[in-house]
Amino acid sequence: AIAWGSLGTEARMASFQTLVAQAQAQAATDTPLKQQRLALFTRGVWDYMVAGRNLYLQHTSASQPPAELWANKLVTSANGDPTSAHITYAAAGQDAYFYTMGRERATRPLTVSVAHDAQYLYIKFDEQLNPNTLVNAHDLASGDCWELYLARRRSGPYQRLVFAPQGDFLTFQYGVENQYSRLVPARVVSDTTSTTHWTVSVAIPLRQFLLDGDLKTGWVVYMNALRCTANKEIYALRAAPQGLRDTGNLMPLWLDN
Repeated sequence: AIAWGSLGTEARMASFQTLVAQAQAQAATDTPLKQQRLALFTRGVWDYMVAGRNLYLQHTSASQPPAELWANKLVTSANGDPTSAHITYAAAGQDAYFYTMGRERATRPLTVSVAHDAQYLYIKFDEQLNPNTLVNAHDLASGDCWELYLARRRSGPYQRLVFAPQGDFLTFQYGVENQYSRLVPARVVSDTTSTTHWTVSVAIPLRQFLLDGDLKTGWVVYMNALRCTANKEIYALRAAPQGLRDTGNLMPLWLDN
């Protein structure tokens, strides 16, 4: 299948359309054999490409992800405890559905919730499933996992965090010296005790991770959340047709003050 977001793009389809139009204009003086070949190509290839592109545009226009997210400020600080009873989460944007990489709305029951207390950013990932079905992998990312992409600004350095069912996590840093370590200040609790939910609660120290200073009114960071399965399915809060490392596609996350 053609990846309409990266291969069959609007610019390329316009270029192809110009070539097809030129061929059709020249066909009037071509031999009957060349005219037949052009007609076969048009009916058997080009018309299907145009229909496929139009269908892709219909799906993407009907399934737009939320434009921005809001993290409410807690009345009482949770002091970096991601499971604190003081945390009152706000859903990560209205109609914050997950999407496949093809920008189809996901049918898996996935949610992400966010909050902050000016010191920590709190994020809770949840999926309705039996945790006994989850697969842990030695490298974390090739098994079932949640992933979080965080950046101070779009198209700049960003951090990728990978959370596994057993509670282990990795942090990767891109845009500066490419490095990763398990020894990061984030606090992570993976809860697989329920028979109907897998929940991962995360507390990320804002100053060390993102902000380089005190939290001020109107601070915004950028994020995306992914649920990756052991059988290589990927679901994203913000679909990434140009690839997961396209930080220009990250969603603004406003930190309410």
